[in-house]
Amino acid sequence: MLSDTYLDNDMAAESLALWQSRADELRANTGNVLIAERNGQPMAFVRVLAPDDTGGAYLDNLHAMPDQKGSGAGTALLAAAAEWAKARGATHMHLRVLDDNAASIGFYESRGWQLTDRIKDIMGGQEVTARIYALRLDA
Repeated sequence: MLSDTYLDNDMAAESLALWQSRADELRANTGNVLIAERNGQPMAFVRVLAPDDTGGAYLDNLHAMPDQKGSGAGTALLAAAAEWAKARGATHMHLRVLDDNAASIGFYESRGWQLTDRIKDIMGGQEVTARIYALRLDA
């Protein structure tokens, strides 16, 4: 979905800066990173931000390690993120998925997430389309 040049040259520096800013958010207590482990080894992780003024908690970077896909870790983390967000007053969670990421789209849709919008964005110097999904927590 992204160019090899971006993935090979630019993504590492951008990712480092991005995760440094996310660490600052965690220190400010505006979000949480949840990590699923088995036998002390990480299986998957997710970042969730505290609810905004609309009651929405932003779910970001749900990722299962390649050998853990299909293990249930992602589903468990979604449930834990929802509980964390609800405890902070969230009425829904929302996230972005690249339009071409069929595996992620299928994962979220099969768990009840609803497509609410599509937006254009720039990633790695390329125009991409992101789908916005939401999941009600108060239903």
